[in-house]
Amino acid sequence: MGERTLIAGGAVLTMNPAQPAAEAVLIEDGMLVAVGDASNLGDMAGADAKRIDLGGATLMPGMIDAHPHLLHFSSLAIATCQLFDARDHADIVARIKNHCTILPPGQWAICSPVGEPHYFIRRGWRDLAEGVLPDRYVLDGAAPDRPVIIQAWAPVTPNIAVLNSAGLKAVGISSQTPDQVGGVRIVKDKRGEPTGHLEGPVNNYYSDDPFWLSILAHIGAPPDWLWEAGALHGLGAYNALGVTAGYESHAMEPAHIDAYRKICSDGRLTMRIAATMDATDLTFDPTKVPDEAAVLARLALAKSWEDRTDTHFRFNGITLSRGGPCWPGYLRQHKAYPGPDGVMTNGKTFVPREVELIVLRYCLEHDLRFNMVLGGDKDADELLQSLAETTGGMDTAALDWVVQHVLMLTAEQCKRIVEFGFHVTTSPGFVWGKGALYRERLGVAALDDFVPARRLIELGANLAFGSDWGPDNPFEQMQMAETQAFCTRGICSHTPAEHRARHQMTRMQSLSAYTRNAARVMQWEGIGAVKAGYAADLIVVDGNPLTCPVERLSELQVQLTLLGGNPVFDRGVI
Repeated sequence: MGERTLIAGGAVLTMNPAQPAAEAVLIEDGMLVAVGDASNLGDMAGADAKRIDLGGATLMPGMIDAHPHLLHFSSLAIATCQLFDARDHADIVARIKNHCTILPPGQWAICSPVGEPHYFIRRGWRDLAEGVLPDRYVLDGAAPDRPVIIQAWAPVTPNIAVLNSAGLKAVGISSQTPDQVGGVRIVKDKRGEPTGHLEGPVNNYYSDDPFWLSILAHIGAPPDWLWEAGALHGLGAYNALGVTAGYESHAMEPAHIDAYRKICSDGRLTMRIAATMDATDLTFDPTKVPDEAAVLARLALAKSWEDRTDTHFRFNGITLSRGGPCWPGYLRQHKAYPGPDGVMTNGKTFVPREVELIVLRYCLEHDLRFNMVLGGDKDADELLQSLAETTGGMDTAALDWVVQHVLMLTAEQCKRIVEFGFHVTTSPGFVWGKGALYRERLGVAALDDFVPARRLIELGANLAFGSDWGPDNPFEQMQMAETQAFCTRGICSHTPAEHRARHQMTRMQSLSAYTRNAARVMQWEGIGAVKAGYAADLIVVDGNPLTCPVERLSELQVQLTLLGGNPVFDRGVI
């Protein structure tokens, strides 16, 4: 018998329908051996057991993020001079000066945007004391001899990036450059000199503007070593939020998978990660349009890396994305809508339907799990047609496939997706961060089909939540699922009452989406609930997320996070 730990002294929220609540849990060798009455478990534990007193806090299963982009977003952040919480121009200059001391001579100083990623609506550059981003001359005071860029992060489009004088020179922008090149506006002063401000589709990704891509080419792509460092940073941040597992299933390239595999082999993985690989590498490089041979090679690589049994890192599947976000005008819709430049668009197709058919046929023939990122209704209709052509007569529910995002689905599309047997992942943060945008560009009527999570649940789908663009806090995402609020420039406004009534999630639906449902999406038995025989992936929270007021959800604090019974985050309270 191994070392035993008894945890009692507070509410135990099990997320196990057969035993919704308990008083205590008993852990042995990283597993839950008993869940139930505190007195009985105390006797079972024995005198030598370690005892943890919750002090009235709530014990519950660790949260499972079904779409975190943990590796991507953390890597983007740590690779930059971080200006997220910068107060004013002087603060920005001081931070860049300090950052430059660790850079080799001549290397670009790449800075984060100002504000809260990734929507920058609750706080952004407008909240600087000056109300504007610094110009080239202010940035020259921080780094006169090296190029500097303050990045603009997707998905917000149009956006603004800033270069200093050395940066402008490096990319070939001068007073002789036209005021507008492609979709990029080059802001100039009264003398006709560039201020360093570039406006338009100037994001670090999800931009296909040729002129902007030529500028990014001067700065260079992130090095592969960055992904491991970013993942390690992100793991710690997510542990502090009570997240013990994640499904990394979008925009994952081979280098990203390798980073997780190395972290796992080194024994440093503090979450259970299930991953897939993207069929194409178009998120960070939209010029990489693959041919059939490249797609088949990627599929074969994904199959060769399959591992469904590791205790911490598993890989099984391929992900296809044919469209993208609404902000840059990539959302694939049958009905045209205004893009970021006001020009009507039906969205952007990253890969032709022939690639979709190749991927589907390969997955069926080789038992490779298929994931599809669905943005607009055109994505969904074409996928459903492709499925009809490739899966006729099959028990498709047994495939256990996944659709992600589901930003715009009609009632009929939802019905057919559920009949097919797809798991579904989406994010309440889409409603909060993008709702006002969709209302503006697609119209109020389109909101009926916008992130139809509740509709899918009522049809019988297994639906899980992920943070995606953010916020990262699962409890805040649950709050958004319940309030259905839109946020514009930091001001939240509720949707029309009839829309809110159709889309509002119950607390149990949201908790299930972040625990047991997400475990099913990951195909990972033994996590997502407090249940005898399950892994002791547990968190202690300073309130009960099932019963606390909705406004308290985002304020809940995780006090302790256990992975397999071992602490991976400890606030020092318990």
